[in-house]
Amino acid sequence: MRAKMLFAALIVAGMVCVGGCPHNPPNYPTEPIELKYYATGPWAVSVNAGHYCCDSGTPPHPFDVYYPTNLGANGFMHPILTWGNGTLGSTTQVDFFLRHMASWGFVVVATEDQLTGPGQTILDAANFMVHANSDPASPFFHKLNVNQIGAFGHSQGAGGAGQAFIKSAGLIKTVVPIELPARVWCTLGPNCFEPANLTGGSVFFIDGSADIPISPPTQSQPPAIIGEQSVQAFYDATPNSVRKLRGTLLGPPTTTSRASQTVLMLNSPASTAYMDTWAIRRRGSWISCRATRTRTEHL
Repeated sequence: MRAKMLFAALIVAGMVCVGGCPHNPPNYPTEPIELKYYATGPWAVSVNAGHYCCDSGTPPHPFDVYYPTNLGANGFMHPILTWGNGTLGSTTQVDFFLRHMASWGFVVVATEDQLTGPGQTILDAANFMVHANSDPASPFFHKLNVNQIGAFGHSQGAGGAGQAFIKSAGLIKTVVPIELPARVWCTLGPNCFEPANLTGGSVFFIDGSADIPISPPTQSQPPAIIGEQSVQAFYDATPNSVRKLRGTLLGPPTTTSRASQTVLMLNSPASTAYMDTWAIRRRGSWISCRATRTRTEHL
C-alpha cells in the first residue's frame, strides 16, 4: 500500500506540475469559485494522528485530526468535517485532500476504523469534536462551530458517511459520498446506506466515470428491476426535499488498481476544488446548495 501511495503521489505531482509548467494540469478548474478553492487556503495546518481516543468500535479506534494550526484566530469558529475511510483504507492515502480542507478553516476528524460502513464510528468522531469544544482541557475548547458539521468518505466510507448523516439526528448537516459502491457490493443489511431515508440537509454524490463495476455513474436497467446499482440511481432515490447534487470525474488516469485510481482522484486539483467549493458554501449557508438538479461535471 505504501508503494502504491508513493506511485500515486508521484503521478499527482506530475499532473499538478508544481512550479513552472507551461500549461495548466489536466482537469484544471476554470470557474472563479473552483479556481479560488483549488489553491491552498490561508490557514497553516497541523496534524495529530492517533492521539485522541476513541470511537465505539471493537476494538476502539483512535482519531486522526487535521486542523488549522492557529485555532480560533480572530474569533473564528471552525466548522467540523468527519471522514470515513474506504475498506482497509487510512488517512495517509488522502493526506493531501484532508490537509487541503483544513487549510480552508475546517477541523477534519477521521476515525482510524477501516470498516466504516455502518457509520457509527464516523458519527463517533463528530461527537468527539463536539465534546472537545466543551472541554476546557482541549485545544479545541470554544474554537468549533458545532452547528456546522459535515460528513464525507470514500467507497465503504461513503456509505458510512451517509449512515452517520442519518444516525446523527440532525447533528450532521451535509454529506459527500465519494464513489459510493453499487448496492450489490454492500453486505451490511440494514446498515447499508439508503438515500431514500434522508429527510433533510444536503448531499453531494461524487464518482469517477471509470470506477466500474464498483461505483458506476449510470446503469442500463432501472432500479425497480435490479436495485440501486449506480450513483445516478442513488441520486434519484434521494427525496426531492433534500438538496442534492451529483458530480462525475470524467476520464481519470488509468492505473493498476482501484485504490491507486481513487488516491489520484481524491488528491487531484479538480476534486479538491469542487469538494472545497461545496464545503465552503455549506460553511457560509450550511444547508444552501448550489444546485438541486442532476449536474454531471467534467471535474
